[in-house]
Amino acid sequence: MKSYRIQARINGIYLNGTCNGPTKDDAFVDFLNKIKSGEIKVQKETFYSKDVVLVTYEEIESGNTSVAISPFQKDALGVQVESVVSGE
Repeated sequence: MKSYRIQARINGIYLNGTCNGPTKDDAFVDFLNKIKSGEIKVQKETFYSKDVVLVTYEEIESGNTSVAISPFQKDALGVQVESVVSGE
């Protein structure tokens, strides 16, 4: 069983969820079932045009997509840059 993160932007709504299946096609069926059951919540999308349909998916190796990326957390991912101001 593989895990996939699937995102869809359709007609002013945003859908985002992690789904499972032996193939990506089965994961998309799982995605639709989770939308129907309410497990994946419909969110309002205001950034993208309502005329555009965008669907993306990615296979997740570890089965987990939760990542802390806040710069205010000690264990945040990313590169820290030191600011140096020169008086010369």
